[in-house]
Amino acid sequence: MNAVYSLRRCLTWLVVLWPVMFDSLPSEAAPPSPENLPELVAALESGVPKRQDAALDAVFAIGPEARSAIPSLIKLLEDEGRIPSVLPTARTPQEALEAIGTEAVPALSDVVATGRVVSARKAVLALWKVGPRAQGALPALIRRLSDEDIPLRRAILFSLSRIDTSGDVTIPVLARLLEDPDEHVRVLAVNCLRQHGERAAPLVPVLISMLKDSGPSVRGAAATALGDIGIAGDRVVPTLTALLEDSEAYHYAVSNDLAGLRQVAVHAAFALAKYKRTESVEPLMKAMEHPDLQFAQSELLKALGEFGPTAADAVPLVLDKVRSGNAEAAVALVKIGPAARSVIGPLRELLASPKQSVQAVAGAALVGLDLEANRDVLQQALQAEKDAELTVVEDVLLRIGPGAAAALPAILTKLKEADWPDEQLITIVGNIGPSAREAGPLLVSYLEDFLVGAAASEVLVHIGPEMIPLLVTELTKVRSPLETPPLRTIETLGRFGARAESAVPALIARLEHEDRNVRTAAALALGDIGLPQDVVVPALLKTLRDPRASVRAKAAAGLGHFRAEADTTIKPLIAALKDEYADVRAAAATALGELGPAGRPALPSLEDVARDPHVYVQVMAQHAAEKIAAP
Repeated sequence: MNAVYSLRRCLTWLVVLWPVMFDSLPSEAAPPSPENLPELVAALESGVPKRQDAALDAVFAIGPEARSAIPSLIKLLEDEGRIPSVLPTARTPQEALEAIGTEAVPALSDVVATGRVVSARKAVLALWKVGPRAQGALPALIRRLSDEDIPLRRAILFSLSRIDTSGDVTIPVLARLLEDPDEHVRVLAVNCLRQHGERAAPLVPVLISMLKDSGPSVRGAAATALGDIGIAGDRVVPTLTALLEDSEAYHYAVSNDLAGLRQVAVHAAFALAKYKRTESVEPLMKAMEHPDLQFAQSELLKALGEFGPTAADAVPLVLDKVRSGNAEAAVALVKIGPAARSVIGPLRELLASPKQSVQAVAGAALVGLDLEANRDVLQQALQAEKDAELTVVEDVLLRIGPGAAAALPAILTKLKEADWPDEQLITIVGNIGPSAREAGPLLVSYLEDFLVGAAASEVLVHIGPEMIPLLVTELTKVRSPLETPPLRTIETLGRFGARAESAVPALIARLEHEDRNVRTAAALALGDIGLPQDVVVPALLKTLRDPRASVRAKAAAGLGHFRAEADTTIKPLIAALKDEYADVRAAAATALGELGPAGRPALPSLEDVARDPHVYVQVMAQHAAEKIAAP
């Protein structure tokens, strides 16, 4: 995105938001509280857009305790004439219901079962966000699969795969849909089946037969699914190899908002790469010379690279693609590995090419194959990459892990000079590992960024425990009420586990924070750190009495990590099985199951909870009882 476009976009937002932005600035008032719910419900039902928008934000912030607002939220969800707020940060009825979570599942299930198509889609997406806690919605979702609306069916299928993680309910449904007369439905069923991996193994023969389907999108989806399931290679590989000559193209969804044409042969190539068989390399090389597959060269090269060292015989062919400036050729050479070092000489000669794209690709390949021996090439490759508007050097550095350490100064410079944080560059830093410790302060500054915070968190953990003091400093610094709370910082400390014991005092202090999200994150992190037990367990037991359900749920879950303290924790956890909120009951049941045989005194209570009105709680109680009773 260039600077002119960025400026134009900012000015557009200012023009749109100027009339309302000053009415919507955050104030230093205390966070919304369950005590405000009568007023919030009245605002939701007022019909006044500004009042409704403010109430939606408040309900979202309150979370599960806002369940008394569910009927009003459902009305707004079903109001197809409602004009949404122009503010990009404004919450929708769907998001408010997602935040309420398990408590909203019955009402959302009713909308799925009987609501109009648009409302049902929103409800399905909300259930998808709730995830496995929405198991009580499975019957309604399955019944609505007969709807004629393809986007609704697509949403339902993907929600089923997320909610029913075991596949026990979903896989039989998908098996029936593989024979649906509608090509779109068959594709959806296959794509959802992929997510279940080897659990879908019984359907491999059906998927093999679908490689001959009349619809190209079905053939492509079936090929990809077979690669993801990854079994029965002797039966699958020959059929996929034959598909390398299938040049028929169809519209393929690259992401939620991006689609393009993709040929069936490309799906077959990527699926074959999952099996990494030597006999598949030559047919793939021949496919790259097929006159009807010339527009798929980059994708086929990418698939060839996925074969790794198995594709050693393809090195001369890939070198030819470097000469044409194909960026995927550099990545493929790096993935092929040591066998590709035989072309280092020709690659160095290509650095003198008059074409910036060829210089960039050849330089990237040299950097990826042996950065230490080709340090002199790095700056030239980066400059050529910039001039050619490519990211090939970054793509290569991403794949060489600790070998990219020599490029760290250049990577950090690019990060600091970028208009916004670049997730790929952050990931490269993480792959370098402990020797990237100098990147710590910059990464910590990214933690609360909406777009790259998760990547920065993962990288900090990968760099190692030397990052913990930086995180504790970030956690304890004084913040304005208008600043984003340090949720990702707390989460990152928890991911270090017992190594973050030094952060426990600061985390315990956050259990008193006024923001329930901060308390929730702190309770979760303390359970993950677990040491010292004589400090953490009392803190979590106290938090089990927090006024907010999400905090109590994480405290209960954390107590399940302490089997040695079962005598102390079992009674409070049994009491939590009677909590008024489903998430707390489910977390307490799970924690009791983690205690193993020491949780036997809880079995009678778990039997009662197995009849809970929420299916999710029932399932958690049953699993817990099985764990406790196991020998």
